[in-house]
Amino acid sequence: MPPTPEPLDYLPHLPAKRDYGIGVIGAGSIARAGHLPAYRSAGFNVVGIYDADGAKAEALAGDFETAAFPSLEALLDSPEVAVVDIATPTITHPPLVDAAIAAGKHVLCQKPLTYDIDKAEAMVRDAADAGVRLAVNQNGRWDQAFRSVYALKQRGDLGDLTYVQIDRVGPLRWELWPWLWGRPRVLIVEDAIHFLDIVRFILGEPEWLFADGFHAGDERIKGETSAIITLAWPGGARGLLLNHAGIWDDDTHATYRFEGTEGVAKGDLGVFYNFPYGREDTLEYRSQRYGDDWIVPELQGKWIPDALVGPMAELFAAIQEDREPMNSGADNLRTLYLVEAAYESIAEGQAVRPRTPQDL
Repeated sequence: MPPTPEPLDYLPHLPAKRDYGIGVIGAGSIARAGHLPAYRSAGFNVVGIYDADGAKAEALAGDFETAAFPSLEALLDSPEVAVVDIATPTITHPPLVDAAIAAGKHVLCQKPLTYDIDKAEAMVRDAADAGVRLAVNQNGRWDQAFRSVYALKQRGDLGDLTYVQIDRVGPLRWELWPWLWGRPRVLIVEDAIHFLDIVRFILGEPEWLFADGFHAGDERIKGETSAIITLAWPGGARGLLLNHAGIWDDDTHATYRFEGTEGVAKGDLGVFYNFPYGREDTLEYRSQRYGDDWIVPELQGKWIPDALVGPMAELFAAIQEDREPMNSGADNLRTLYLVEAAYESIAEGQAVRPRTPQDL
């Protein structure tokens, strides 16, 4: 009889100390659907919320029984705030990160950290010089399905990974992000960045990538709404990331597949069905270790909000253990380099090797 697999270790690990005061900047859709519900479920201490629209901050604070800060300065000056959680449009990230670092606060910033690679590198240096931790909210690393695949890979159930495919077709809620409508770069830097970061997390650093991006569908959007990215890793593994913002509300398809020399894992990505609320992911896998049958564990929780516990919990642990978080700004530079390489590939019509971090 083949052995029975152990339960998968896919839920966020909560640190011993989890009462650091959090000051949330931004009271938009992701804060309401993701950040605040996640922190409440984990028992984290949200001191208060600031938004440039004071009424939105008041409404969100009231719904989650916390305070609304009257100004950004009030949040940054509060001795109760140890961690600044930035949940605002990307273009606002650099000045907010700079202000938080200058105030001596640890920072968790939504992805993408910034559109400007040079500025991202500067923020990483500035945080290190100030002695604070800078983390990026690449919450896909804690999505239940992807974290399960990571666990399978770590314990050897899949062998050496040889192929990965993530395939998402379906409408995006563009009405939630009007600041993106006129931007020349959209889907890769704002959405496919999740998938680029996830495959980095699970397979390591790609050697090269080839990308194609184009606009189809919603005429409000000027940048690419579809992207096809092929990646290659040292040793021969290959990946295919398909991301298409479809136009039909009832036509969503979101799947993943990771193949290795000893097993395969696959399933659906529930968050994209009725985004941002979605449904639970699915997972089925088989491994030579356990015979020929498919194993179908029931995953608990959803990407939004539950995966958003992970980035903050990891930052808390890093503060306690005096180390860099796994989702650090320095680590995230490599994801931003992949994003930039994808756009370079589109412009040049050829495969591109992503740059590597310089000494910061």
